[in-house]
Amino acid sequence: MAGHPGYWRASDGSAVAAHEAERAWADHALDILREVASRFGEQIDHAELSTVVQERSGVHTRVPVMTWIGGVLRHVMQATRAAGEPPLSVLVIGKRGDASAEAAWTAARMQCYRRYCAELPEVLPILNGPSGGSRGSSRPPQAAPRSRAAAPTTRKSAPNRPMSRQDAPPALCPRCYLALPATGVCDTCG
Repeated sequence: MAGHPGYWRASDGSAVAAHEAERAWADHALDILREVASRFGEQIDHAELSTVVQERSGVHTRVPVMTWIGGVLRHVMQATRAAGEPPLSVLVIGKRGDASAEAAWTAARMQCYRRYCAELPEVLPILNGPSGGSRGSSRPPQAAPRSRAAAPTTRKSAPNRPMSRQDAPPALCPRCYLALPATGVCDTCG
């Protein structure tokens, strides 16, 4: 493998332009994310998505994932927006962070599950809690779905205090569903 270019076809080792690889991966990422959305509460991380798109497309790279996965997800966002589909890219998770930021994605993820998941639990669990979703399981998304019983959740009520500005979830871009910076202008969409 030492002789491979930055992006190559596994079948013959021939070089592939970065933009061609990105487009091939985006086509497969759409299918993979629809599969993920068909199983309520499932999510996929960047590393797992990158592995599966390379396997399915036959186009590989040793370029770090975070260098190219954003371009793939941008194509996915554009395709889902053009087709009037929910924003499937929200099913791709990175490192867990601020709980209020995580909560901001819940509505967009629910759009995906409602569209593609055949069986939604009657009592919906908290999606971003400790038991919700996968964080890069060891199996690729095409494997048989797990059976997941909806367990009733109990939460202590929050202290009775007004929400501070830090408690509020971040504003989201209405076009690409990414968190808006302080300027209020989306860095992706302009």
